[in-house]
Amino acid sequence: AEAAQDTADKAQEMADKAKDAAK
Repeated sequence: AEAAQDTADKAQEMADKAKDAAK
């Protein structure tokens, strides 16, 4: 479960960065 949460956090972080780059 911990690893899954970490992966989800990283995915969310990448999504946020992609959003910024798309601006």
